[in-house]
Formats: sequence, structure tokens, C-alpha cells
Amino acid sequence: MSSGKELTTGTRGRLQAWMREKGMTQAAAAKRFGYNEATLSRYLTGTYAGDVKAFEVVVEEVLAADSRRQAWRDFYVETQGVGNR
Repeated sequence: MSSGKELTTGTRGRLQAWMREKGMTQAAAAKRFGYNEATLSRYLTGTYAGDVKAFEVVVEEVLAADSRRQAWRDFYVETQGVGNR
């Protein structure tokens, strides 16, 4: 069983990797999650004093939705031969 700290670190790591992969700024990512940039910055540095669990639920939902969208895009490209012309 994992502790809350491990969950937080895992979510934070996934968020940072996602931002790097997408070339996304903190401002753009914060907007995507419905938070302001200062809140995201505090979360990423481990100084966010708000409801970390609630913040992480939002982050995980957005990351999961983005992953599903990417899977559909990949499927479409593969089945339609887009880019293979």
C-alpha cells in the first residue's frame, strides 16, 4: 500500500513529464486544469497548502483524458493511413 506522499510524488512526476512531452508552460497547463499558474507552481514545488488530493484528482483526470485522445489519434492515423501517402 502506498502512502499519500508516494501518490503525490507520482502524480507530480507524471504531470512534469506530460508538460515536458507537450512543451507546455506552467501557465498553459494551469489553464488546462482550471487553476492559476501560482497554484500549479506551488504544487510542483511541494509548497501548495490547499487540498492536494483534490488537485491531484483533477490532474489525473486531465492526463487520462489526454492519453485517451492521443490513443484515438494514433488509431485514426494507423487505420486511415494518414501520413503514409
